[in-house]
This record gives sequence, structure tokens and C-alpha cells, in this order.
Amino acid sequence: FPIAHRGGLWTLALGARAAVRCALLQSRSGRRMGENDAWLVATAELLDADIVADDRGAFERLGNRYWRFR
Repeated sequence: FPIAHRGGLWTLALGARAAVRCALLQSRSGRRMGENDAWLVATAELLDADIVADDRGAFERLGNRYWRFR
């Protein structure tokens, strides 16, 4: 994935792979996620990254890749 540093921020171009993964997550899920949560899960899966959040319902599908933080 292309990464760029602009104006003090790091940006990541996710492109079509993340969009397809996000759509698959939403269409195959028994319970539809919020759009932002679906993008976060798709991105984490594509980057093999963990998510630190306080929304077990949205991110528990990541298993041990989800770190609950309050």
C-alpha cells in the first residue's frame, strides 16, 4: 500500500482491495457493521494489523487482533 507524509500527517492509500474486502465483510456478516467499523476491520485484515478500541461488538471478529481499551 502506498504511504505518504503530507502536512504532518501520514496517509495510506487503500484502494480497491480494501473496498472489496469491506464490501465482502458487510455482505457476509449476519449483523451489518457501521461503515467506519467495516473499513477499519477491512484495513486491519489487509495490513495484518491489530485494532485497539472499545467496541467489542464491532471488532470481536478479529479475535486476538482486537485489543479492548477503555
